[in-house]
Amino acid sequence: MMRSLGRWMCLCLSLAACKGRGGVETGPINADAFNLGVATSLIQDNKVKNAQDFERAINRRNINRADVDHDGRVDPIQVVETQDDDRRTFTLRAIPTSAKGQEPDKVAVPVATIDFVPDRKAQRVNVQAHYAPIVVGGPPFAFFVPVVYQGDVIVAPTGSFFYWLLVIQRPIYVGVIYVDVQVYDDGHYKHKHRHK
Repeated sequence: MMRSLGRWMCLCLSLAACKGRGGVETGPINADAFNLGVATSLIQDNKVKNAQDFERAINRRNINRADVDHDGRVDPIQVVETQDDDRRTFTLRAIPTSAKGQEPDKVAVPVATIDFVPDRKAQRVNVQAHYAPIVVGGPPFAFFVPVVYQGDVIVAPTGSFFYWLLVIQRPIYVGVIYVDVQVYDDGHYKHKHRHK
């Protein structure tokens, strides 16, 4: 209860910083820092083939400029998929750049979610995207994609995003984020990439 209250207070204070997960200070961001409309259009227009393509695309500057820890650097967005029966959800999480060396699950800040809900009766997949509470302003986005059911099986074009999402057997997707880590070796600064 106290943890939830602390997060709620953080989200309600529009300009104040809040000690977030993993001890990283985070605060609200404006919706224009992460363009959810353009992000969802990548899926709607079939410009990405899977979650990895989607994650790479949304981390481009014209879509993602989120800085949840307000350190002046863009925080990369990680896509984490969950499944509940037929429903799939992508949680788009900002990984604060000031949290170097920490596990993403301990410091990640959700900025948006995208739900994919198959509707057998209507022969379509309903897609709903909305910003997380840390994002100030910004409308939700919704669209649907027609699909065909043959019995209990969804038929989607091979190689399409929805084929990857709903047809093929695969593990749940959890994005891999690389951050720069400063390493000092014998008094010399080295710049390395570290897998998170």
